[in-house]
Amino acid sequence: MHPGLVAAGASIIASSAAMLQVLVHVARFAKSPDPVAIVGDTGSGKSTIARLLHEVSGRPGRLADISAGELDTALAPDDLFGHGRGAFTGAVERRRGLFVEAAGGTVLLDDFHWLRRSNQLRLLRVLDRREFRHLGDDRAVPLEARIIVGTHRSLDELMRRGTLVPDLRWRLGLLEIRVPSLAERVEDIAPLALRFLSECLDESGGRGPRQVSPHAIAALELCAWPGNVRQLRAVVRRAFAEAGDVEAVDAAHLGLEAPRRFDSAAPLEWKRRLVRWALWRTKGRVREAADLIGAHRNTVSAIKARLDEAAGRGECIARSNALR
Repeated sequence: MHPGLVAAGASIIASSAAMLQVLVHVARFAKSPDPVAIVGDTGSGKSTIARLLHEVSGRPGRLADISAGELDTALAPDDLFGHGRGAFTGAVERRRGLFVEAAGGTVLLDDFHWLRRSNQLRLLRVLDRREFRHLGDDRAVPLEARIIVGTHRSLDELMRRGTLVPDLRWRLGLLEIRVPSLAERVEDIAPLALRFLSECLDESGGRGPRQVSPHAIAALELCAWPGNVRQLRAVVRRAFAEAGDVEAVDAAHLGLEAPRRFDSAAPLEWKRRLVRWALWRTKGRVREAADLIGAHRNTVSAIKARLDEAAGRGECIARSNALR
């Protein structure tokens, strides 16, 4: 495997099967000159995947990135393609623009769903002709940068909503990588939390908690995480500050709301985590734990018995007496 992909296991946390599949697509698409669409919720790590794609591609140029939401409609051509001297009043010097800065490298247009239709049409012409022009300059400049777009919805959905110019969809969407939300890769939460805690320790010179308690991990794994990895990082950093000089960040330091209610159709492992959290919150009182999460008392009691049995075999993260 490419060294960059090996390092990615540490940089983006690829414990889950879903993220390992992302790395497989990165390996397949890295050397292609075609545009790549990276699709994922806000905060899920699209820009990290784009940087990894660029690194593994071996392209000698730099990665130049901009959010489409930052592009002013009138100034977007200048930001992207640059201008020649005297192209407009005040243009006393030539400006290279993003596509020239990334020559031989990669241009990342993040939040692509915010790109105005007029600028989409400009980009369409560039992809068609594989060249562009500086404002105020008639000379064509060859397109030497690979284009990556990041968006929160699939290109097909953007096209159905009328957000994406149809012709552009077929020039951008040949290669697509979907980045799963954090809620879809629960296995990554614990290693990510430990990574962010390590960042805090480095910044503090080694002063502060060095561990995340099993109860805190259980609470983190039960959250919906609408802000994805970005939100998890913020929660861990806040908890680190709240915890002070104690040995481990505990659930009480996280400041999280109660997780969603018990769902009998949910996977067994999720139900076990929820019951473990409820028992911790209620100091092991089964009836109160059942009321807290909206489950039947007998269900909580049965799951607690299995947790106690697992703890007796040394397979549970936290022993049952830690819940009392």
